[in-house]
Amino acid sequence: MTDNSDYSFIKLVIQGTNNIIEIGDKSIIDRLTIEIKGDNNHIIIHERVKCKNGKFHIDGDSNQLIIGKDTTFEQIKICQIEDKNTITIGDDCMFSHGIVIRNGDSHSVLDLATSQRLNYSGNVTIKDHSWIGMNAIILKNVTINENSIVAANSLITKDIEANTIVGGNSAKLIKQNISWSRERI
Repeated sequence: MTDNSDYSFIKLVIQGTNNIIEIGDKSIIDRLTIEIKGDNNHIIIHERVKCKNGKFHIDGDSNQLIIGKDTTFEQIKICQIEDKNTITIGDDCMFSHGIVIRNGDSHSVLDLATSQRLNYSGNVTIKDHSWIGMNAIILKNVTINENSIVAANSLITKDIEANTIVGGNSAKLIKQNISWSRERI
């Protein structure tokens, strides 16, 4: 944590060893709870990130949560379940209210014939300049490519192409060859 950042309220609940949290310069953190239950986890919040009213929950070992510079959150819950997974959020992303990102299901689904587990956790990648709308849910094994928009109330279970808008439950392609701006033009 640096002296050039603003921390209004950060609650840390950590059970484990060798867990690292880095917060970059000029970041503004207001009402963030970080819960870690496990060892060797690493949270990196790059410079100029604005996070208002969020919760980061890690339950497992050797996970990474990486948040790129100039990204903004207005109420988010990020859950990392199991071991050795990464959730990566690129630079200049914008997240609205009520968003949930999960890399796992928390419980096992088993094949009756073999007793083999079917639902392993997986990585989530949200690339640069993506805009995630209100109440969107993003699940495991998903990549949202750069300059994409996820509409409000969408459920994301598959990869999203760059420069597209997707929406719905499960999300469907709405429009291609788009961009977005924080400014009202």
